[in-house]
Amino acid sequence: MGRVACDGDAVAASQQLHAVIGGPFEEVLAQFRAQGAILGDPVHWDGRHAIEFRSAWERAEADLRNFHGSLQEVLAAALRVQGDILSAGGN
Repeated sequence: MGRVACDGDAVAASQQLHAVIGGPFEEVLAQFRAQGAILGDPVHWDGRHAIEFRSAWERAEADLRNFHGSLQEVLAAALRVQGDILSAGGN
């Protein structure tokens, strides 16, 4: 069996990632989506460049959702493993 460790630096980094993803990152992402929705609405902006933006925005927003979901999955897995190690008495 290989070495299993989870030191204080790893715990702190995991907690910080959780705080960023669940806090400032969520807020910035919500603001980004809100502004993109305004710019993507032809009532607020229309024309050739607006149409190009809407097309790009649809792809970018989907990419952001996928990226955010991936971050949450990785963080959840890391927290789960970290919790298992710490509850088993590993360090």
